[in-house]
Amino acid sequence: MEGERFSDKEIIVLAYCAFKKGNFRDLGFSSTAEVYRKLSSLTSRGIGSLKLKHDNIVSEFYRADVQKERKGTSGVPTGSKVQRWTERDRWESYLELPIDVWKGIAKNVLEVNEPTRGLPKESEPLGPEGYVYAITNPAFPGWVKVGQSHEPDRRLASYWTADPYRDYQMPFRKRFQDRKNAEKKVHDALKNITGDWNGEWFRLNLETVMETIIQSSDD
Repeated sequence: MEGERFSDKEIIVLAYCAFKKGNFRDLGFSSTAEVYRKLSSLTSRGIGSLKLKHDNIVSEFYRADVQKERKGTSGVPTGSKVQRWTERDRWESYLELPIDVWKGIAKNVLEVNEPTRGLPKESEPLGPEGYVYAITNPAFPGWVKVGQSHEPDRRLASYWTADPYRDYQMPFRKRFQDRKNAEKKVHDALKNITGDWNGEWFRLNLETVMETIIQSSDD
């Protein structure tokens, strides 16, 4: 992993931490060091590299309103129109998301399992069977989350722990013999329909998402 280009998932988390300016207990971590350790365990990238990238993104946020390089400090000629922000084209779209959507995507990347009140955590199934589901929330009009789970009711309940009004709803689900493979097929199909997506969230109407899931198969 060291030396390889940072993945979109890494940028999602590091950019969120940069945006929150260190106040990201809503992810379930008390410090950036904890986030680095968790992300490192998931990606096998060194903690030092993750910290450096985070600090670079913080700097990019700070300079985001600068249109030109004023000094040649980064090797870019003075007055050049070439952007100095190496990841700006990747994190900029997340700024347009509702913060709770961005947070949810970051939690998914970090595999943060929120405890559910009165319900046990989702158990790990022995086989690949399960569901591909669609989740909506009126607070995020036009966006639909498409995920997979062995126990979708408990997955939905985990969203409710941070939503006292229980606005998150799961209007559709379909069972598959291999839920992870089916989810990937659905995601790929949705990305061919719209270029406006972030992680598992797609800016599409629910009917289109449901039809895509219905048409997907285990083949």
